[in-house]
Parts: sequence; structure tokens; C-alpha cells
Amino acid sequence: MQRIDLNTVDRGTYFDKWFNYNGRWTLTQLYDHAVTDPVPLSMDFVSANNLDPYDSDSLRATSETGIWFTYVPDMDGYVTVFWLSDRVTYRLFRQYYPRDADGWANGWLSVEGVVGIWTNNSFAGRDYVEISRRNGNAHDTLQASGVLFIHNSTYPVQAGKPVHVLIGTRSKVFSVCDGTGINLGAGVVARIDHPISIFTRAGLEPYSPFY
Repeated sequence: MQRIDLNTVDRGTYFDKWFNYNGRWTLTQLYDHAVTDPVPLSMDFVSANNLDPYDSDSLRATSETGIWFTYVPDMDGYVTVFWLSDRVTYRLFRQYYPRDADGWANGWLSVEGVVGIWTNNSFAGRDYVEISRRNGNAHDTLQASGVLFIHNSTYPVQAGKPVHVLIGTRSKVFSVCDGTGINLGAGVVARIDHPISIFTRAGLEPYSPFY
């Protein structure tokens, strides 16, 4: 198993975000930010509101960002990555604005960590680990203790041929409403300077340190 020192490998940042909606939505934030220096950092935030919804207005929006670093496999096989995050800071909020007695609104929020592989200018598999879906007030800053992320890639790698490993975060919202307005958002910021370990396993069988 190899311990990755991000100061000694090629590294950079990546971004992946999208949204779609129907109805009277305002997408107020779809923000991503990542840096490699002086401390690797991943941050993203999504927020939207619909204060006068009509006929089951719906919204899906996601912002993902993070860093990549180069890993050179020492054998043919499949990559396994371990990352124990530092304390993660996040914000999740949902507020309702009643319009009529028959109105309704639902909103689902989450912030996640991501580990995966990037090669040939495309994603070659990503695993997402939920950090939280707990809701707070719009100005609450919440924290989650260190989270262990394990990614057992199914993308075949070759000895001596570099691949890019991704580590980052994702904020996600989904909402449907009719008659009752809603304002909601999800955001997360994580330092990526805690231990990252990686190795190449010979077969597709996923590795776990727990058995």
C-alpha cells in the first residue's frame, strides 16, 4: 500500500455540475471551488427557491468538485483508494412559504464525499459516501467528524501507466412543490490533506479492511 504525499505528485482540480428544472424556479447558487495549494480544498454549494410554484414544479441540481492526483500502478489490476477526511463543514437548509391550504412541497438534500478514477478524458467510476442529510437553518454551520472513504475501482489499470485519482465533495438538491413555496440549499467544504492510501489489487474482488 502506498501513502500519497500530494506535494510530490502531479495534481490538479476538477469540476462537474448540472441542473434541470421545470416551473418557476430560481437557481440562486451553483458554485464550485477547489484548490491544490497551499492546502488541497474542495467546496461546493447549491441553492434554489420557488416562491410561487404551480402544477408540481420540480428541480434537480448537483455540484461536485475536488482534486485529482497521478498514481502509477505497480502491477496490472484494479485500484483501491482509502481516504480518511478531516472534519467536514457543511450546510443544509429547507424553508417553506405557504401559498394556499391545499399546497405542498418536499425537498431532499445531501452532501457527500467522492473518490474515483479519471482516465482518457472521462470518469471511469466514482463512489459516493453520504456525509449528512441533516437539515438545519439557513445560516447554521454544521460539522461532521472524519469520514472514511473506500473506493474499489473496476477500471483495469496497467503497471507503469499513470491514472488520475479523484477525491472531492458533492452537494445535491431535489425538490417538488405545488402551491407551497420552498427555499433550500446544500453546501460542503473539506480539506483534503489527511492520509490518502492507495494500492493495486490483482482481481475485481473489492477489498475491505473490515474482513
